[in-house]
Amino acid sequence: MHRLRFLLFRLMNPERTLQVAPFGRSARFSIQGWEELRQARPGPAELAVLRRIVDHLEPGDVVYDVGANIGFVSLVVAAHLDGPSASVHCFEPEPRNFESLVRNIGLNGPEGRVVPHRLALGSEAGEAELFVRGGPGEGRHSTVSPGRSDRSIRVPISTVSEVVDQLAPAPNVLKIDVEGGEGRVLAGMGPWLDGGGRLREIFLEIHPRGEADRMPKGEPIDEWLAGRGFSAVWEGKEGSRLHRHYR
Repeated sequence: MHRLRFLLFRLMNPERTLQVAPFGRSARFSIQGWEELRQARPGPAELAVLRRIVDHLEPGDVVYDVGANIGFVSLVVAAHLDGPSASVHCFEPEPRNFESLVRNIGLNGPEGRVVPHRLALGSEAGEAELFVRGGPGEGRHSTVSPGRSDRSIRVPISTVSEVVDQLAPAPNVLKIDVEGGEGRVLAGMGPWLDGGGRLREIFLEIHPRGEADRMPKGEPIDEWLAGRGFSAVWEGKEGSRLHRHYR
């Protein structure tokens, strides 16, 4: 069925590009396979999260998209950003997804508004083993759980604190979707956040795999974030996954 849908898409779109406008502002995507088509046509649960992100943007915001895949969230969010200093920084370690991400950024512009980083984020900087499953557009790669992966590769990994120090402006809005390593990304921003970081909104996808709903040392994510002034203001469910918005 998936293959048939992609073949129909190719017949109707010989250039293999898809334009979407889920909330009135459009973004374009290069579609080379079924998984990329699926990423660019998310379901109701994913759109509900994206709607909340867009609704809580403010002029001049810097957004970090951790686990950016082919850039659907990044590019839709960028289309709704206002202000000359506003930007989205995308973090995607899997090489084929990163290639698609860069290609999609090039289709949309303006240059510099969306910045790609071929980098995983976690609790420590260095190198990590990324368990890879499927081809371009696949969103089930993980640094914490092999799951039903086909293979593993070594990828560079950093922390939010280190990125803020060396690579990018500090974020106001943070979206994390990293297949079970959510607590590790949060732990890696601890030093910056504890020092008065300007983060305002956190959008978190909680996975049953990996460390699930806990920090690396076992503390529940809710408790760790509460200790830094954040509380959950919304939660949605998608199968075995949870979507949360913290403020």
